[in-house]
Amino acid sequence: MALSDYLQIAASFIAHFAPIVTAGATIALVIVTVVLARATKRMARASSQPLVTATIEPNIWSMVHCDFVVENSGSAPAYNVKIRISPEPSQNDHRKGKSLPLQSISVLRTGQKMTSFLADAKDILGQEFRIEVSWKRDPSDESIESIAYDHYLPEEVSRLGAWSPEIQVAEQVKKLREDWRPVASGFRKLSVNAFGKADRDEERKELEERYNSEKAGEE
Repeated sequence: MALSDYLQIAASFIAHFAPIVTAGATIALVIVTVVLARATKRMARASSQPLVTATIEPNIWSMVHCDFVVENSGSAPAYNVKIRISPEPSQNDHRKGKSLPLQSISVLRTGQKMTSFLADAKDILGQEFRIEVSWKRDPSDESIESIAYDHYLPEEVSRLGAWSPEIQVAEQVKKLREDWRPVASGFRKLSVNAFGKADRDEERKELEERYNSEKAGEE
């Protein structure tokens, strides 16, 4: 057989199998695209996930009181947040007989924190609580995400100075206002030493006399 015959056979073979190869490549491309799309969706869902926690913390203004704090530290809003605590912590006298605060929250934005006064620290410190928190990524979702953990606020908690610079400034402003109140009400009088033009002229005259006296002594 001549070379032209071999080339004709090869061309005929390629012409018959090229559509099959193309179809196979197309199917493989579709499969890879679907896999990548699902992986991208999973990565996006994992990177956009709420994480809600509930804790009992010392009040930022007073260490002898405790607050109930609910915070979303995740990267997406949380919906239909439900919180359960056992055993139920003691509450202040003005809240006795009432349900715990912040047990049900409709929406908690990313980075949002909600705080409510709970009780005196002496009634909370040293106790261990089981906290269960559940939420949804979307209000229409049927699936519910949850987290459960043991929470313990140790008795040896102490603090030196203000809780934050903002609170320190607020305390200083409050002290300044309390110190100024007797003066503003007229109960305390201010003693003011005025230094006017006459005083400046007198001071200038004394300096000139001293200078002239020292100059005469040198001569």
